[in-house]
Amino acid sequence: MVVDDDEEDAMLLVYELERGGFDVRWVCVDTAEEMRDQLERGGWELVLSDCAMPRFSGREALAELHASGLDLPFIVVSGALREEDAVDALRAGAHDFIVKGRLARLLPAVERELREAELRRRQRETEARLAESEKLRALGLMAAGIAHDLRNIFTPLTLHTGLLRRILADHPVALRSLTKIDHGLAIGVQVIDRLSGFSRRGGGVETVTGALAELAREAVELCRHRSPPQVRLILDESSPTPPIRICPGEFTSALVNLIGNALDAVETSGTVTVRTGAGADGAYVEVVDDGPGIAKEVQARMLEPFFTTKPEGTGLGLAIVRAFVDRHGGKLSFETAPGAGTCVRMWFPTPLPAQAAPLTGAAGAASGIP
Repeated sequence: MVVDDDEEDAMLLVYELERGGFDVRWVCVDTAEEMRDQLERGGWELVLSDCAMPRFSGREALAELHASGLDLPFIVVSGALREEDAVDALRAGAHDFIVKGRLARLLPAVERELREAELRRRQRETEARLAESEKLRALGLMAAGIAHDLRNIFTPLTLHTGLLRRILADHPVALRSLTKIDHGLAIGVQVIDRLSGFSRRGGGVETVTGALAELAREAVELCRHRSPPQVRLILDESSPTPPIRICPGEFTSALVNLIGNALDAVETSGTVTVRTGAGADGAYVEVVDDGPGIAKEVQARMLEPFFTTKPEGTGLGLAIVRAFVDRHGGKLSFETAPGAGTCVRMWFPTPLPAQAAPLTGAAGAASGIP
């Protein structure tokens, strides 16, 4: 983006960058409103700004950039730049200053600032991952403690309800109440299983080498009873997949979770497709639904532990899925938009030859619906 009231001057800057090998997409603005509009549209990597213009100034342009929250290199390029103006610009946050009649410094300055902007972006991503990892580690420790305590409570309760069923075998009303209690306990056990899965963020689980299609088939069959009659649950395993190293039980549990979310999204009518395939030196499984999609405000938080939009949800499902994918060196990704359905993909890398171990039927047993 060029901030200048003289489009010919702006074209000279663009020409200089193109001579240096840059493929330039540019626009020239000379008011705060125009600059604000372009920043909101996004896609910019660099701002070159004149210092003094009739309706705008370099300092005001820099203020607009700061207000947008974008970290873009801002280089002042002016035909009448005094030394004190340059110092003021740098103090205000500009990254460099260049005199229009001396553009030999433009190309190296742009290359340097773009490179440093990329380094800052990577540093922010690294810091965000570290902060997220620390938060998840703390939550994992908490989850392990909670799961342990809940198991100590639920185990005797389950034994006692079984005993009561035998004692009250001739009391239908009491048996109906016990059925409701059993249902509540079953939900509690599901929560414990999710907490236990969330707490396993390190090693300690057995992995084997196998095909995703086989495991995906098991998960789909486990979910068919949850699919309403008007909802089509389809397994597409037409594309061959390379073997990947995985914990079969955790994979099945994670995929069942994603399929369940998709079935909830389409509600009583629609299609949910589970598809396996190969790509990027690995294999993937994706769950695609033609439901209403996910709102932007929900997308920003849906991987947070304990965040949920469901009245009876725990907010642990996707957090556990992400933890599982991370443990296996994979990647969890989403494609969704309001009114356009959702695609959730789990990708896993192909193992090194030394890691290979055959997948057996016993090892692929599911751990249960989370």
